[in-house]
Amino acid sequence: MKTIRKSIVLVGADGGPGRRIFVERSVAARPRVRFATSVILLVIGCAISSRAETIALWLFDEPLAPAPETVLADAGPRNFFLTLARGGEIVPGRFGHALRPAAVNQSPNLFEAGLPRAAAILSTRNAPRVSNPLDSKLNLGADDWTIECWLRLDGRAAEEAVILEIGSGRPGATELRTRFSVLPAENAFAFAGIASGPARGVGVKPIEFPNPSGPPQGLAHPAVATLALTGAALPRDRWTHVALVHRRAERDLRLFLDGRLRGVAAAALETLPHDDEAYLAIGSDGAGRCRLAGAIDELRICDDRVYHAEFVPPASLAARDDSGRAGR
Repeated sequence: MKTIRKSIVLVGADGGPGRRIFVERSVAARPRVRFATSVILLVIGCAISSRAETIALWLFDEPLAPAPETVLADAGPRNFFLTLARGGEIVPGRFGHALRPAAVNQSPNLFEAGLPRAAAILSTRNAPRVSNPLDSKLNLGADDWTIECWLRLDGRAAEEAVILEIGSGRPGATELRTRFSVLPAENAFAFAGIASGPARGVGVKPIEFPNPSGPPQGLAHPAVATLALTGAALPRDRWTHVALVHRRAERDLRLFLDGRLRGVAAAALETLPHDDEAYLAIGSDGAGRCRLAGAIDELRICDDRVYHAEFVPPASLAARDDSGRAGR
């Protein structure tokens, strides 16, 4: 029987052309199984955006047991390199290696020998050549964006632990910060940032900051969105894919664990105000507090919604294409 081979271009999440597939069929029989496969591929394409671009991607695949001040490469297109500080170590990960905050003895001098006790940090302090994260899309605010990583939380974890923190000012001395953290005791995650409107809640006060463009001072309104998990307890002692998606139009945050939607919270956000001294920390806050009891692998930040619906967690992001696109 004659076999017909057709090329089909699926519709992408943004309405443009997506991936190309080939379908073979006989003129005497309908290829029902192949058609079903095509439908599945189309659904997956709609769940994962093809237009989101990577802002930064830290794979943490440096050699095990590196010395402090080892540079942690950014596999994204903009070279936001981190420094492995006194509070971090490289350990076996979900794919290759991972970042694990080490146990350290805190002291009043958080910048011993000029190196903070954070796990991994990018800081403009005394580093004029370092790109300021506040002047880039790492300064997460009102637009659509996605934070994702592989997280392994220790079974003993109980206290709030920072996954990612970006600050406007000196680490440990500023309240102007954006923070994504896990709350093991509350079976939840939290996102703290700057709200687009007045602060709400008992005792919540605006934060004043210098504003060269006037009036004499600027006011930032802090806000915290808590994403309590639905359906099951927070996974521990195993690798879990975590994705936090901000949707500007819907004014909310959506939390996915292993591709399943597990939490939603209202959020109306603004970017942090500029400061010549700024930082980005992973695995702890900028001063080494709120340390993660566990490990982080392949942390990526994208400038759009990567995930529009529930999805199958991606394989290693190290194999992404050279364009920096976040879709598969």
